[in-house]
Amino acid sequence: MLELACGNGRVSLPLARAGFKVTAIDSAGDMLSGLREALTAEPEPVRRRVEPIEQDMRRFHLDRLFRFICLPFNSMLLLTQPHERESMLDRVREHLAPSGAFAFEVFTPDPARLVAVEGWEVDVEVDAQDPGGEGTVHVLRENRRSFDYGLQVMRMEFRSRVTRGEVEVAAWEDELDIAYIFPRELELILERQGLRISDRFGGPDGQAYAPTPGDVQPQFVVAKLIP
Repeated sequence: MLELACGNGRVSLPLARAGFKVTAIDSAGDMLSGLREALTAEPEPVRRRVEPIEQDMRRFHLDRLFRFICLPFNSMLLLTQPHERESMLDRVREHLAPSGAFAFEVFTPDPARLVAVEGWEVDVEVDAQDPGGEGTVHVLRENRRSFDYGLQVMRMEFRSRVTRGEVEVAAWEDELDIAYIFPRELELILERQGLRISDRFGGPDGQAYAPTPGDVQPQFVVAKLIP
C-alpha cells in the first residue's frame, strides 16, 4: 500500500505493525527523518515493511501500482489551489491498480463556522505531564480564523503557551492555510480526474454519512477508478 503525506509515521507505523507493507512518501525531509528514527526502535519485521521515500504528493513517480492508496488527516486540503489537487489526483490515478481503492479524510464545511473570528478562541487547554519529567505543565492553544471566500481557503492562526505555575516554559505562534470543499463539489473534483466515490462514511468506524446542522460529520471517503 501507499501512504501520501506520511509525516513521521503516525499511520505508517501502526499499519506496519499490523502486517501491511507500506510505501510512505512525504515532501518534508525532517518528517521522514523522524519516521526513520522511529523505525529504529521497531522490531526487524516492522522495519522491513516500511519504505520511506522523499517525494511530493503532487509530483511523485514510482515504478509500481498499488491496490490501496491513502491520504489521512485532511492532508488533501493543504493543497489550496485546484491545480495542486488535480496534479495529486492524477498521480493517484496513475499509481492505482485497476481493482484498487483511494481512501482519504476531509472535513465537511460547516456554514455556521465559515465566519471570521476577530478575537482568539480557546482550542486546547489541558494540564499535562512535562515530557522532561519536571512535573505538571499547563498547555493553552488558541486560534482565530479568516477566509478568502472566492478561493475557498481558510487561514488558521494559532498561538500556544506552556506554563508551570506562574513561569512561562514556552510560547510560539504559527499559521496554516487550508482549503474547504463541499460534498457534491468533492464528487465533481474526483470524477474530473477519473475517480468516483464508492463509499463515504461519517466516521472512522464506518458510520453512515448523514451530516446535520448539529452534527456536521467528517467525510471518510473511498474512491475507485472510473471504468
